[in-house]
Amino acid sequence: MMLESDLPKDQRQYKSGVDCARKVLAAEGAAGMYKGAFPEIFRGFGGVMVIVMYDRLKNYLGMN
Repeated sequence: MMLESDLPKDQRQYKSGVDCARKVLAAEGAAGMYKGAFPEIFRGFGGVMVIVMYDRLKNYLGMN
């Protein structure tokens, strides 16, 4: 929906968040609501690991 925000309203694929959820459920079922969940979890884990490694490196180099 965010990628289409610059298009005129009549050219957008979804009218609202509820419309989007309704169409996804109709086309793909409940599993369609979770597509992309695992990559998003891994992205979040990667961000956390960057912060942890930065903190460990800072402690190792004595830059408290």
